[in-house]
Amino acid sequence: MKKQIVIIGMLIILVAVGLCGCNEESNNGGTGYLDSRFFGTWEQQITGTNITFAPNGSYYTEVVGWISTWEVKDGKVCYTYDDGTEACQDFSFSNDDKTLTLVAGGHGIIYTKIE
Repeated sequence: MKKQIVIIGMLIILVAVGLCGCNEESNNGGTGYLDSRFFGTWEQQITGTNITFAPNGSYYTEVVGWISTWEVKDGKVCYTYDDGTEACQDFSFSNDDKTLTLVAGGHGIIYTKIE
């Protein structure tokens, strides 16, 4: 009976440890990962245009539509376009991950999470 309790306890620990990593990031099949803080739709504070980072690695912009895939690599968010080119941006989160700042051309572009 003690042996069965030990085995069950070990299984519970293994399952718990395995599930702990599911919330934060997942592999996108590339060399980077998908950071769950990005998931959702974000509104640019000045123009009001929206961008969406989908959990499946797709990236959408209101201006162009679904234009690329995305992942986080080397501390930057990187977009891979249909023609195979890649562009990366520095980023930071604030306000309990409800504000996203993307750096483009040396300037921070601020987005607020709406979904």
